[in-house]
Amino acid sequence: MDLLNENIIHVKNKNIEYLQFKKLLQYPEIKYAYVIGLDKNFKISLEPKNDEEKIKNNLSKKSYKEICDELNIKYKNIVNTDQSHTDNIQIIKNKINNDKPDFNLYKNTDGLITNKKNIILSTINADCILLVFYDPIKKVIANVHSGWRGTIKRISVKTIEKMKEEYNCNPQDIICCMSPSIRKCHFEVDNDVYQIFKNEYKDLKNFDELAVKNNDKWNIDTIEINRTILKNAGLKKENIIDSGICSVCNKNLIHSYRGMGEEAGRATQIISLIWKWEIEMEKNMKPNKLKKGDTIGVVAPSDPIVGEKINEIKMAKNIIEKKGFKVKFSKNLFSNTNGYSSTAREKADDINDMFADKSVKMIWCAKGGENSNSVFDYLDFDLIKNNPKIICGYSDITSITNVINNKTGLVTFSGTNFKTIATDETDYSLNEVIKRFVECDLMLGNVEDKDITIKEGQAEGILIGGNLSLIYGLVCGKYAIDFQNKILFLEELGYESEPALVSNHLYYLKQNGVFDKIKGLWIGNYEHETEISLESIVLDVLGDDIEFPIIKSNYFGHTEKKTVIPIGTMARIDTSLDKKIILTENCVENIPIVKEVIDNIKSKFLKFKK
Repeated sequence: MDLLNENIIHVKNKNIEYLQFKKLLQYPEIKYAYVIGLDKNFKISLEPKNDEEKIKNNLSKKSYKEICDELNIKYKNIVNTDQSHTDNIQIIKNKINNDKPDFNLYKNTDGLITNKKNIILSTINADCILLVFYDPIKKVIANVHSGWRGTIKRISVKTIEKMKEEYNCNPQDIICCMSPSIRKCHFEVDNDVYQIFKNEYKDLKNFDELAVKNNDKWNIDTIEINRTILKNAGLKKENIIDSGICSVCNKNLIHSYRGMGEEAGRATQIISLIWKWEIEMEKNMKPNKLKKGDTIGVVAPSDPIVGEKINEIKMAKNIIEKKGFKVKFSKNLFSNTNGYSSTAREKADDINDMFADKSVKMIWCAKGGENSNSVFDYLDFDLIKNNPKIICGYSDITSITNVINNKTGLVTFSGTNFKTIATDETDYSLNEVIKRFVECDLMLGNVEDKDITIKEGQAEGILIGGNLSLIYGLVCGKYAIDFQNKILFLEELGYESEPALVSNHLYYLKQNGVFDKIKGLWIGNYEHETEISLESIVLDVLGDDIEFPIIKSNYFGHTEKKTVIPIGTMARIDTSLDKKIILTENCVENIPIVKEVIDNIKSKFLKFKK
């Protein structure tokens, strides 16, 4: 069952299942999730009294850790409260514990507010409303538990008042999202509770619509009450977003005390402001954009450039120079020392030299082949890390781009090889290079390029991948790459790889846990004379236990159309959209960044934090 609706996406991964508001996903500076799934249990105190509670407590900690890992935030930064249906709200200015979560340290508190980065505000529920607030102007977040008693005490409005008082927030800027909770259809109360609501909300003109008598009981709409009083407090109608999900109606997926009684656990809602630049600097390093007049260095780390290929390389040079760029050939570009390629050291020296050459702004691999992995032991990864620049290629170049990204954090690129722009029938692939590196355009492919859904779902993760035969070689060993929480893109050359060999490689990935780690799969071009498709082989290998979305596109791989795919930046798959995969962050820098300056800023920032 999927809880996807117009306001919510439902993310299902092997270890965790959670909901996210589409509205909040528009703001990369925050991380948010409402964790669901009946195998997750957050109801146990972090101070267990007996062995049984210790076991459940460990499961609770594991669940918190899983969602933090999923969102790339730190478990130790969690702050939650000992919720007790009050209207008490705590401003969090600093964490109490430096090396572990602040669990239940704020007694008789049901709301948390902060403007501090990397503090994770957490609340729990099993029918009560959880409200998350965000002011994108003042950069203030709040996480609030509002059961029926909290609703009577107007804790939602008091949160707005606190945000105004402490941070000078304007209510018209504030966004409020309301979690899955018990709805009017199941929130049935006796007359005494009804009278409490009636006395408190006699000022609401529509109260008679919000409380309906059902025999000797009353059904009360606490969602609409909160919506109404928040509008009255100054929030814009369009900034009050309801999940539209009843916890009791969906008790098979969401913890519900009314639906399950004492067997119910607790769902959790977390929100955190992040230092976006700090996380990106730790996880990836983006090269500077390319501009007209820049020098592009050409290397040949795979098959040799011999025979007619020499003329094709020269033709490609003329094409690029006419586009306004300079072209510099590496020292060993036309070397064929071994008779089947240049030596590993020659290839690696050329790559190292191009990274060291300050005049070179982009490194473009000439062509693919068979043995680009020979360079790994001779690449100077420290040199590469200290001199970040664009490096691009596909096919056999897959191994180099993925290993450099994994070893250094430098964002690299899967895109057309240099030679290919002279032999392509159209300018599609060359235009994609200009679009990505010069214009900083984030669209994958063109508007008319279609994505096909193979397995429905949504996912967000860092892109890695390329040619299947090469990814196959990076699963294990000294230069294995990290597949955890990634969106993996795969393509294969049909006239060289029989369907049985493709199946072999995919089974190897499966048997080594790759498909247990990734968050999404993006399939590219594969054309075989049997007309057996890559997606049919994938589905056969994976069987029925697919827990991530799969899409197919024909604009990358060994085909005329080759978009440029960054390796090491965030992307999102959403099969409900026409464009089913999008890049969610820049992959080249618009403004040149000097690494020493960034390191200095980061050092001062971390010193200030201490």
